[in-house]
Amino acid sequence: MAFPIPPAHLPGAQLPCQTTNKGIMRRLHNRRIVMARLPDGNCYIHISLALKPGEADELRQQEGHVDCASDYILRDRVRYSVIMLTGEAMDAIVNGWGQLGELTEQRRKRRRV
Repeated sequence: MAFPIPPAHLPGAQLPCQTTNKGIMRRLHNRRIVMARLPDGNCYIHISLALKPGEADELRQQEGHVDCASDYILRDRVRYSVIMLTGEAMDAIVNGWGQLGELTEQRRKRRRV
């Protein structure tokens, strides 16, 4: 096992700081996404992706994947990625997503007319 789950008393076992009650967890096919807003305004995103048999070896050989604290493969079955975003970066992403949705809706309306 290249990157085992750290024991509870070591860093990395839990969130790096206290979280607020503002968090969500969504499942999409073979993925699980957890987002939590931290008290300092930053956003913690944890993504889990179920891998097919042999896919972990393929990632390591062909794409040169190397396990690290923020992106690792556990037991050749699940790939975990951790992302920390500042509040400003998260707001920019959300605003950009909203604008993209508005543009898509405008294009749909134009096609209908």
